[in-house]
Amino acid sequence: MPRVPRIDKPGLLYHVFARGIERRQIFQNDRDRYRFLDSLGTILTETGTAIHAFALLPNHFHLLLRRNSAPLSSVMRRLLTSYAIYFNRRHERVGHLFQNRYRSIVCQEDRYYLQLVRYIHLNPVRSAQVSLEKLANYPFCGHSYLLGNRRADWYEPERVLTRFGGPAAAGRQVYLEMIASSPQSRIALNPDDRGSNQTDNAADIRVESEQAKQGFDFKIEPIVDAVCDEMGILKTELLLGAKRRDVVKARELIVGKLIGEVGLPPSHIAKELYISKTAVTSILRRRSKRVS
Repeated sequence: MPRVPRIDKPGLLYHVFARGIERRQIFQNDRDRYRFLDSLGTILTETGTAIHAFALLPNHFHLLLRRNSAPLSSVMRRLLTSYAIYFNRRHERVGHLFQNRYRSIVCQEDRYYLQLVRYIHLNPVRSAQVSLEKLANYPFCGHSYLLGNRRADWYEPERVLTRFGGPAAAGRQVYLEMIASSPQSRIALNPDDRGSNQTDNAADIRVESEQAKQGFDFKIEPIVDAVCDEMGILKTELLLGAKRRDVVKARELIVGKLIGEVGLPPSHIAKELYISKTAVTSILRRRSKRVS
């Protein structure tokens, strides 16, 4: 099947995502992560490309970029090529580092901008790389930069915070309220870390206790990831309400699995997938009609 040409125009905002080949790690340590950010910062500065959000995970990364005069394809080619060369030399490996091409989605700013910034910045918490409290100083995610705890010449928090109702102080407060309202903001630390960390947020513990009482202390990410991979879509498209046919089908598959195989209640599924409880029941109704 021929590749579909990308939309690549000045001024557009793109959510960019790239994963390691065969889901392998592309960052093995902090030195790798700092090197990636150094390369990213240099390329963004030289091309005049603005960055609004970012997060580095062990086997993939998320960027929210505003395309300037330099084509997005050129920016990403430079970034991925330079980092792959560094990584292969550093870790004595050969071959491709990234899986296929990077993925990019044009952001419909009026509808999705605030949710997308929140979604990207909560990825390290969602994947149990860091707790929400420690995210405030985590150098490999834009969250700490928006809070003013970290700074970089290539990241301007004001351009993001003004979208949350600026000036900066007011925008930061709205941003923090949105972070706190997300279901993912209540994910606890990696279970392997709980025994050694005595400073877990009390709210996290209360939420987990309530979930355990109701019988659905269950992480949906593996199911969501598996369905998105199978359908060839980005998880962002699913969680931000895209209406494309394959995304709608993926959402229906996930709801069906979470209800039929896991037994999660519709209200919990609705919160995790950023949809209404009515939407969940509508999906179930459509599925039942097809079965009958």
